[in-house]
Amino acid sequence: MKKVIDRVASINWLPALFLAWKERSYARRASAEMLGTYHLLSAEHPEITGAARYEKVLARHGNLDPKGVRGVIWGAEQSFARWPVDRDLLFQDVVLYYVIDKYLKSAKSRRTTQIHMEEIVRSVVPANL
Repeated sequence: MKKVIDRVASINWLPALFLAWKERSYARRASAEMLGTYHLLSAEHPEITGAARYEKVLARHGNLDPKGVRGVIWGAEQSFARWPVDRDLLFQDVVLYYVIDKYLKSAKSRRTTQIHMEEIVRSVVPANL
């Protein structure tokens, strides 16, 4: 009987584990792609730095118009660079905001993520960009 109970309990966790795996994979892949776009733009336009480079990455990678780019930058600043301590915006912040926002928009029934995507993004995107 214990084996049957253990099997049923593990089956209930399968959808949650699959969703967590899917979210990790998405966050890792999207972060790596944005980092690749960042490096490509750095090589093409070394004169563009900081927030201006972040905007170019969003425009190219995310295929966003100027209003969409400003929205992501504003959201990243408000979510990560203004609270709890006011600091300069990092590329990690932009990537994290974009990845979470895009994921949640793609899964319209979700209001949150199963995993803590910040850990994944920060493990892929260096803090010094």
